[in-house]
Parts: sequence; C-alpha cells; structure tokens
Amino acid sequence: MSRENLYRHPAMRMLRNAVMREMRTQFVLSIVLLAFGSGLCILTFKMNIVFSILGFGLSMVGGKLVVDTASSLRVDNHYLLNYLRYQPQQVVWVYTMITENTPFGISLFRKGSIHFKLSDGSEFSVGLPAHKLKLVTKFLMRLLPHATFGYTPDRDYTFRVSPERLRKGYNPQDEESEEMY
Repeated sequence: MSRENLYRHPAMRMLRNAVMREMRTQFVLSIVLLAFGSGLCILTFKMNIVFSILGFGLSMVGGKLVVDTASSLRVDNHYLLNYLRYQPQQVVWVYTMITENTPFGISLFRKGSIHFKLSDGSEFSVGLPAHKLKLVTKFLMRLLPHATFGYTPDRDYTFRVSPERLRKGYNPQDEESEEMY
C-alpha cells in the first residue's frame, strides 16, 4: 500500500475524527469559561468586588483559550496529524491505554486513549473508543515501522532519559560518534 493510500485508510479517518472531536470540545469549553467569567463579572460588579475580579480573570483566561483554540480548529493545523503526515520519523513510541469504570464489578463503560511520544520529548494523546484502538494501532504499525509500540516501565524510563533510543534500528554508536566531533 502506498504512503498516500495509508493516509486515506479508515483508521486514519478515525484518528482525525477523534482529534477534531477533542479540538471542538476544547473550543466549546473555552467559550463556556469566557461566558461564565463575563457573566460573573457583570452580575457581581456592584455587589461584590472579589467575585467581579474573579469573573474578570476567568473571562480573560477564557478569551485567551478561545483565541488559541479557534486558531487550531482546522484539522490540518493539529500538530499530531502534521507529524504523522509530514514527519512520521519524529514519532518514536506509541502505546494505548484502556480505562474501565466498573463500580461493584459491573462494567459501565470502557474508554481508550492512544499516546504518541516524539523524539524531541513532547507527547500527544487522543481519546478513542476502546473497540477502535486495535484497528488504529495496527494501522499505525504500518505507518510508523520505526516506532516502538506498547507500554512498559522500562520504555517509560528510556523515553525520559533519551527518546531517540526507542526508535527501532537505533544505534548507540551514532550518538558516540557525534559527541566526538
């Protein structure tokens, strides 16, 4: 399968939709924070100066978040998707987590997330339904053959020390030869 066909794969669409859902949620919540802060500021302006200042602060934070999230509402502007499309070699480690809510042993829901760790030490995570994680992970294994998949405490330690060591085909002598010059 060619590289361009990989980006049209249904698993990539699932990943893009999950990223868009998270970006829209952030945008809506920032608007809610802006509205709540503004309302609190206006409604308590003459009665309580402390709540008015608190409302003003919340509206300032909400306004900043609205501006930041509005600028990234286009899916093409998301960092993770740009890394996967234009710089996939930067992704060195991918793992999934499933969270189950089981009060009294009754399984209510399962929520999954997929975590991407990059060679510069940054990381991204995207929430996905638990039943879609396997398909997306298999797709990512084809898209990122150089990356390490799966979580272990040793890999977590290696990522914190030197993310580059998680890349498949990593040669520690490459680092030593660079340090000599």
